Formats: sequence, C-alpha cells, structure tokens
Amino acid sequence: MRMDEVINAAKSTAREIDAFDVEPREAPNIDGLLEILIEGTNHLVQGIGALRNDLPLASAQALLGAEGRKQIRQSVSRHHESSVRRR
Repeated sequence: MRMDEVINAAKSTAREIDAFDVEPREAPNIDGLLEILIEGTNHLVQGIGALRNDLPLASAQALLGAEGRKQIRQSVSRHHESSVRRR
C-alpha cells in the first residue's frame, strides 16, 4: 500500500463520518476512536520518516495506519446502524 493511498483513505473516512452525521459526543467510545487516530497518525509519521532509507518499514507502517482506518470505519458504521434503528 502506498502512502498516498493511506492519506486518501483517511480523508475518505473523515468524509464518511461527516456523511453519517456522527456528532463527536454522541459517538460511542470517542476516547477509543481518538486513540486509534493518534496511533494511526504515529504510524504515518514513522512511515514517512522511513521512506528514504527503509522501504519495508515504511510499507509496514502504512499498513498499520490503514488498519486503524478500518477500525474507525467499522465503529462509525456500527454507530450509524444503531442510530438508524433508534429513529
């Protein structure tokens, strides 16, 4: 996975959160989501730093960052589904 794909995926996730109209205080386990975002950001920083001299590490960090994106998307999707059922 390329770094630009990870960054584009993060942008896409942010758009989905907005499209689902998830309010930060309404979202379940907001602290957990923030931890995932912080961890993913750290992976991106490490991956970008490794691009010049350690491509395998850069790739591994990009994959770890993408895993965080997947976790956030799943959480937001579950929240959206439960919100729709309550309406």
